[in-house]
Amino acid sequence: MKNAWRLLLVPAATLLPTGEAAAQEYVAGIAWQEPSVVTPGADNRLAPSDATVLFDGSDASAWANGERWKVEDGALVVGRGAIRTKQEFGDCQLHIEWSAPLPARGQSQGRGNSGVFF
Repeated sequence: MKNAWRLLLVPAATLLPTGEAAAQEYVAGIAWQEPSVVTPGADNRLAPSDATVLFDGSDASAWANGERWKVEDGALVVGRGAIRTKQEFGDCQLHIEWSAPLPARGQSQGRGNSGVFF
């Protein structure tokens, strides 16, 4: 079984308090940004309207060094070297979907992936 990843980043502005909650914020003098309306995906497999989709199952173009990894059957397969996003992000929510081998066998990547360095 291959390790498969699907990554979405959601801007943290959607988490900021508004109205009365913002007025009661514990740090005085901050004018909070009014969050935009976020439309959820039409079903659970689709990203919300404000998400930055970093891998959609078809290519690794959003990733530096992504050309050294393969896309097979909609999954990003570990290649040579680490990858990182080309785009930089500040505060955000991170949503990850992945699969790992069951049962885990062998050594290193054969047992799964080393994780996400955030």
